[in-house]
Amino acid sequence: RLGVENLDGMPTPESGWSQLYYLERLVRISLVKSMAEIPRVIPEGQYRLAFRVRLPEFWMPNINIWLLSLCRDLSCTDLVATMAVK
Repeated sequence: RLGVENLDGMPTPESGWSQLYYLERLVRISLVKSMAEIPRVIPEGQYRLAFRVRLPEFWMPNINIWLLSLCRDLSCTDLVATMAVK
């Protein structure tokens, strides 16, 4: 299983910063590496993330939308933002 690629240097921890949930079509990006760390400020700019998706084998939904969440904590209970990605 391939993970999420940070293509433009969004400020994330070196490892373990993304979670990819295929069934829910959800990508979570953590901005901290531990619960004790204070979340970083994301500098203004454009950032690209890349990840592979799996298409259904027999039935394709009419709308194929994924959700991308930026999280301030590791459990993702404190969200910076959630946005739909087509």
